[in-house]
Formats: sequence, structure tokens, C-alpha cells
Amino acid sequence: MSVYKDTAEQVKIIDIISTLKKFEILKILAYAGCGKSSTLKRITQVYSQNTFAYFAFNNENVNEAKKDFNSNVFVSTLNSFAKKGILRTDQILREQDYNMHDISDILNIPLDSANKTKTILNYYLTSGYLDIRETANDLVIGSTGEFELTQKLYDLMESGSIEVTHDYYMKAFQLKADFTKYNYDYVMLDEAQDTNDVAIEIFKKFNAAKIAVGDDFQQIYLFRGSDNALHKLDATYTKYLSSTFRCQQHIVDIANSIIVNIRNAKQPLISKNTVTNPVIKTTAYITRTNAKLIEAINVMDDFRLIRKPSSIFKSTINLHFFLTKNYDKIAKEFKYLLRFKNKSELVEHAKKYNRVEITSALAIAQRYKGYLFVLFKKAKNHNNKSNTIITTVHSSKGLEFDRVLLLNDFKHIEDLINIQGTNPREFIEETNLRYVAVTRARYEIANYRFVYED
Repeated sequence: MSVYKDTAEQVKIIDIISTLKKFEILKILAYAGCGKSSTLKRITQVYSQNTFAYFAFNNENVNEAKKDFNSNVFVSTLNSFAKKGILRTDQILREQDYNMHDISDILNIPLDSANKTKTILNYYLTSGYLDIRETANDLVIGSTGEFELTQKLYDLMESGSIEVTHDYYMKAFQLKADFTKYNYDYVMLDEAQDTNDVAIEIFKKFNAAKIAVGDDFQQIYLFRGSDNALHKLDATYTKYLSSTFRCQQHIVDIANSIIVNIRNAKQPLISKNTVTNPVIKTTAYITRTNAKLIEAINVMDDFRLIRKPSSIFKSTINLHFFLTKNYDKIAKEFKYLLRFKNKSELVEHAKKYNRVEITSALAIAQRYKGYLFVLFKKAKNHNNKSNTIITTVHSSKGLEFDRVLLLNDFKHIEDLINIQGTNPREFIEETNLRYVAVTRARYEIANYRFVYED
């Protein structure tokens, strides 16, 4: 039996499973590198006569889980499960959400009203609410007319008159799915801290015993509407996995300086990594932003990437086409840029509607200009076998490296403490980002600045 299966915490969790009844919930607070995956695998092995559904956060997690679990475990993302269960053949899926310009065109309404409609729609689709008007409990931006417009937009997706979004079919699944046809003994929801209310409601509806696993301090998708199911679920049992086999003690000390000293965690992270004289094989440069990632690509020669180069560069390259008036080269999803006569109009729009993604991509496009295509080519030709990795912290989630170097676009600890009272949401997300980045490291961690920087 491996060390991963020997901790007292894991034994207690495995024992509880036998007592867990239908609709009861076991909540597992699993810190970084604490054997979460091996614990879930062990549960399904010990209770091999039972059936499990395991819902992972993304397709990468699904692919890994399919290798680990036996035939008594159904593995999927919750999104994929909902899509297969509810999407009709006459409904066409689009990859991007509708932006305010799309909504303005579809409903023939002014941009301000379209922006409010977009906000209401996005909030409703990711909420646990059954009716759009219920969002008025939380939102103060909408008038009666905008709630009606939001309903009209939803109905157009429902009828198949316009393309549907990923968030749409999750909401439709929550509202209309027949959960009696899903016969699992246990349903496991992984990365529960990064899910939203609609996913929580779907999880709760399964006629099974429930296991929700996550880490409060790894919630880094607040900007996508994640709302931490760990806080929303009324658990029958709550257990910790706090012994990390990944991080050595000095790294754990840094992590605890964040989650215990700043965030007041009740249970500290404990190191079980006692490797002496470790061999450093992999080194990861972790960035906070896409802009810094592109900067790293510019400076470094031997590296590999976690994300596809096309996803890293697409926004910036399309902004470059806009700035250089190569309008015919702008991709379909960025055609809204053609609404603006010049850069000044676009900047004003981004500022008015707080479109941070435009502001960020615009800054990169202006900095590198045509050299973007050189960097894009360099990224596409990167060495897939390199032991040096460049990644954003969001893309590094679930991964681990021997050495981690944090680039200087993370907020300093002092700055995090200063915003605690004035911007609690930013405080939570930024402390979590630093914690996630730190806990990717097995043996070494340091801050890093490129030589040429000011």
C-alpha cells in the first residue's frame, strides 16, 4: 500500500462512505497535493460493488481520471453530461457567449440595454434560480424591460432560433432533466470550489449519496461566475485532506503564510515530502497574466506551453488587425471591433463597460505590433519535450513541477493585505492565485524577474 493511502485522514474518509445515505453529502476539503485523486480512486476500489459518477472540472481531468478509475465509475465533465442529456438536434452550439454587440443586433436594442441584458442573462444562467426575474434579488441594474428582453433572448435559444451557449444547456438541464433515470450509488463532484450555482443545483438533484471535493483556497475562477460549492452545500460530514506529498516544508511554510496567516484557515497544510537532495528535472515559469506569458515567450528560447498558442494570441492578433486596419483578417468572433471607427472609440468603450479583456489585449498589441507574428510562430514551434514550462497560473491548475519561478505580475503580499477591507472579492482571488502558484512546486520556489525589466 502506497504512502498516499496510509494517512489517518484518508482512512476516516473511506470509512464514512459506507454510512453515507442518498442525498447526504460528504464534503472533503483537500489542500494542494494532498492525495485527493488517490483518495477518490481508493474509495471506488474499496466500494467496488457500488456505481459512481465522477464529474471533473475539465477534459484534461476527465482524460486522467479515465486512466485511474475502474469500470464501476462513469467519468465526465458536468458540462458534457448536461449537453448530452438536454441538447436537441435542432439546437446549434456556439463556443462563445453572446456579447453586448451580438445581443444588440439580435434584439435590435441600444448597446446600453444590450449590456444590461447580457449581464442579467449570464447571471441567470449560472445561478440556481428557476426564473429570470428572481435575479432581481441580487441585481440592481435591470428594469422590467431588460428582464423581458433577457427572457426573449433565452426563449430564442430554447426554440433553436439562435445558437445556444454552454451556460444555456447547463441551465436547461437544471430546469428540465429527469434525474430519476440516473442510477448511481454515489456522485462525486471534483474541484467544487470552482463551480457555480447551477452546477451545485444539478449535483444536488442526483438520487445518490454525494461527495464534494475541493479547496477553498484554489478558487481562481471568480471572473467566470464560480461561487464555491463548498460553502453552498449543507454537508452531513466535513473532512480534511491536509497532508501534502507534493510540497517540501519550506514551500508549505509559504503556503501557510497565505492561507493561515492571511486567510485564517482552521487547518494548516502539512508537508509529507521528505525527499533529500532532490533532482530538479522540471522548471515552470508561472505568470499571473497572458501579457506576462507573451513576454516570457519573447525572452526565452527553450520552453513548452500548456495552452495552445492560438488561444494565447488570438485576442491580441485580432486587436492588431483592428489597429492596422486589416479588417478583412479579423476573425468572426472579433467582428464587433468593426463597430468602432478608431482606437479612441474602442478604448472609450472598454473603459465604459469595464471590458478588461480588450484593455489587456490592446496593450499587448500596441507593445509588440507586427512582432506578434514572430512570437506566435515561436510559440507554435516550441519544444514539446522541454523540461522548462511557461504557463499562467490558471493553466497550471492541477499540475506540479520540481522548481517554480513566479514572474513579477503577481500582487505582493503587502498589497493583498491592504485590499482585504476595500475589495474582498479581489483579495480572495489574488490570495488564491498566489497560493495555487506556490503549491505547484515540489522542491524549489522563487520570485523571478527578467534581466531587462525596469
